[in-house]
Amino acid sequence: MSHSVPNALGAGAIAVFAVTAARLAPAQDPAAIPQRDPRLSVERLARRLDWRDGLPGSYVSATSQDREGFLWVSGPSGVARYDGRSFTIVYSNGGVVLSGSTTGGRTVFCGADGKLHEAVGTTVVDLEDPPGGPSEGGWAGAVAKDGAIWWQSNGNLWRRPLGGAWEPVALAGQSEDRPHAVFASLHDDVFVTTRHALLRVASDGTSRVLSRIGSIAHVIERADGSFVIGANQDPAPVTTRVFEVRDGRERLLLERNGARLIGLVERGRRLWIATDVGLFGVAEGEPSLFIGTDETFHAAGGAFVDREGSLWVATFRGLVQIPEPETYAASLMKVARSLVHEGPRSWLSSWGVLGRFEDGPAGLNVTSFGAHFGILCRDARGRIWTQGIEGLSRVDESTLTPVRGVVADGTLASCTLGPSGVLWMSFAPGHLVVVRPTDDIPHELATKPSVGDDAFDLVREDAQGTLWAAGTNQMCRAPAEAVLRGGSVDWRCEPTFSRGDISDVAIMPSGDVWISTPSGISRRKHGRWELLAGNRLLRSRWIHAMRPSSSGGIWIVAVGALTRVVERPGTPDGFEVVEDLTGWHGVPTINAADVAEDPDGTLWFATDAGLMKLPAEVRKLRPEPPAVALIEATADGRALPADREVELPYRRNRLEMRFAALSFRDPTAVRYRHRSRPDEAWSLPTSDPFFRFVGLAPGRYRIEVEASVDGERWSATPATFAFRVLKPWYLQAWFFAAATLATAAILTLVYRLRVRTLLRLERQRTRIAMDLHDDVGSGLGTISVLAGLVGRPDVAPAQRDEFAARMATVSRELSQALGDIVWSLRPESGTLDAAWNQIVDRARPLFATGAPRLEVSAAETVPALPLSVIARRSLFLIAIEGLHNAARHSGATRVTLELHRAGSEWALIVTDDGRGISAASTSVTRRGLGLDGMRARACDMGGAITWDEAPGGGTRVVLRFRPDSD
Repeated sequence: MSHSVPNALGAGAIAVFAVTAARLAPAQDPAAIPQRDPRLSVERLARRLDWRDGLPGSYVSATSQDREGFLWVSGPSGVARYDGRSFTIVYSNGGVVLSGSTTGGRTVFCGADGKLHEAVGTTVVDLEDPPGGPSEGGWAGAVAKDGAIWWQSNGNLWRRPLGGAWEPVALAGQSEDRPHAVFASLHDDVFVTTRHALLRVASDGTSRVLSRIGSIAHVIERADGSFVIGANQDPAPVTTRVFEVRDGRERLLLERNGARLIGLVERGRRLWIATDVGLFGVAEGEPSLFIGTDETFHAAGGAFVDREGSLWVATFRGLVQIPEPETYAASLMKVARSLVHEGPRSWLSSWGVLGRFEDGPAGLNVTSFGAHFGILCRDARGRIWTQGIEGLSRVDESTLTPVRGVVADGTLASCTLGPSGVLWMSFAPGHLVVVRPTDDIPHELATKPSVGDDAFDLVREDAQGTLWAAGTNQMCRAPAEAVLRGGSVDWRCEPTFSRGDISDVAIMPSGDVWISTPSGISRRKHGRWELLAGNRLLRSRWIHAMRPSSSGGIWIVAVGALTRVVERPGTPDGFEVVEDLTGWHGVPTINAADVAEDPDGTLWFATDAGLMKLPAEVRKLRPEPPAVALIEATADGRALPADREVELPYRRNRLEMRFAALSFRDPTAVRYRHRSRPDEAWSLPTSDPFFRFVGLAPGRYRIEVEASVDGERWSATPATFAFRVLKPWYLQAWFFAAATLATAAILTLVYRLRVRTLLRLERQRTRIAMDLHDDVGSGLGTISVLAGLVGRPDVAPAQRDEFAARMATVSRELSQALGDIVWSLRPESGTLDAAWNQIVDRARPLFATGAPRLEVSAAETVPALPLSVIARRSLFLIAIEGLHNAARHSGATRVTLELHRAGSEWALIVTDDGRGISAASTSVTRRGLGLDGMRARACDMGGAITWDEAPGGGTRVVLRFRPDSD
């Protein structure tokens, strides 16, 4: 990673990044840069991320990884955070992340405006400007392990501790050789470069010289205390020199003229040196590796290794990730057919070229044998045989030597080295050629392994000396010795019940025979062939080869799968998958036709990308479960805070969350699982980090999400998001309280209405009883007394007649009173017009003699307004009482009875022209009612009654009431 920023950036010019671009055109020294055979192409698994993936721009100047696991990418177009799926732009004005941001735990960057900023999550915080600012002499900054920011400007050194202010750092004895650049160490101090030296500087300014190397461009510290220095020095135009400094002694690791150093990074045992012509990988005692610009484009900001071991290169064309730079494929022509590997050499035949590959001190060397279309076979003495243009040939150091007189026709289809050392080569159709350990040349056998028209293309010899031959949908066997002797051989054949041709035959450690077909792997068990249930565990069933592995089991090499399985004879699956090579191992392809394995475990594959090498160390890597982070959460499109529990309404709670597993080595391997409560079971694994919940039931939830890259081990600490779905309004506490109060109020009202009704009914019964007592009871009592008097013998006849007449009168009045009571209780009497008619009917007999005279006045049509029992009874009694008083006691000549509307009320008026109101009017009347009684009746019906003097003399009684009053 490049840790210095040109002065032009401090002046705010984005064009500063073009300074690095000048490195792209140095004068080339062909002898100093590894040269490849122009026919050789090298391919690694590499992923490029640029503006099409969400970067603010393709030019990347620096990258680092924070403690949470996010990647930070900076360049002239801004600073962005990468979570493995998408970039979040946090600063869009250009910037460079400072050296040490990873170990210091702070993501500090310098913007194009020359100011310092810090990214906290995805929020940018402006920091206090360093004293002096950028200058013509250039400047550089770094973050120490303790979080302090170090800054160099105009040859002056400054330090800003975490939470403190800027303070100068004086370097004793360095007045002439002033600071030039600052790099983070593995401790709280920093490395400071000058024109002629490298210093280690502590927080108090104490410094010591580590090296007198000049023109240092980059320095990294190792855990064992040694460090590596990279410098751009003479001779012109520029020469990259890389030194190891250990115990004060310097050792040159790399020297390349015409290459400008950009950055250093250590990955395992290999040091990667980023230059403008490519990446050089050097390691003690191992061949050098070179990754040219054709694989990664031109580096612009050095290299970086993340926690999973992926190598990242900041380039002008984006951020390039190489998950496993030690794994590569090389070819003269792609789509290889077969492979023979021994020691440092590999022979690879493709559809067109035969080549030999071998590691050299400067990298991979290749030798071409010219046009070729056959497979390769190695005998017990290490000789390699193939079928060339001139027939069966031996592969010598640089040529093919034909074997005359052997197999004039046919195509070499397969070969196998038997346990006895015999190399069996089968030619289609139906020829067998063998090479015994003592043979100098191959020999064609007289016998032809065929039955009828079916020729055998594949042969394998097992440990018991049985030769197995594969035909179309059948397998045959015969004693190998008998076949070698020639002549007639008794082949025993049996159907395999397979669909399609048999692609390979394997003899397993248990002695079982396996065959591969388009349907998968079948095995022979108890004399019958059965398709193994374990085929479901394979990525692909298009199998090219099954080869024994020195690590145990066999390699299943297929189109779309590089898998090692171990035989499990007693299980329906038949085998167990113990190794599955993917992008995690850096393989650029998983389409292979052959494989070879070194004793140390290094793998060599014949693939559609050529010869692919996978080091043993890569196979041993076991991915750690990645950390998981919540990226965003929304409810109905509204962003939610992730640092506290949120509340979601009932039903309107469409919750969407996106998580990210901070694993970048093989994104296709990442799987997620979740649960909504700690006591629930985990969901089935999925590759989708988006989780959506709709219509959740009320309650508290705590979504937990874990990730895995192997399906076995999951994140140590799940990412969580807590929220609460509210109950519906009709189930919430306030509603229950309100409903309880409302219910109580309603019950109280109902109770009161019920009591009121009961009291009303009771009062009504009481009044009826009183009326019966007053009118009927007193009348019956009077009749009883008069009847007793009439029955006495000492009563004179005249008195008896008077008593009898009196009895008749009381009886009639009693009958009328009883009728009035019964009328008031009838339903049809419950309206104003019915009450008025009843009053008029009862009033007329009172004035039958014509003295006084009764005049009735009412609205043309009295409406049928409802009247309660109490109202109709009270209205009737008040009217009759008023008329009775006027007829009997007023001495009037004319009495008027009126009923008319008075605004919102009605008025019943009785007027006479008699003597007027006197004290006697308050006396008890015929029915026991006085003015007080009439006033009480008016109150019962919700009305008001008044007595006053009528115009011209007499009395005027006015009753005002509302028919609808209860």
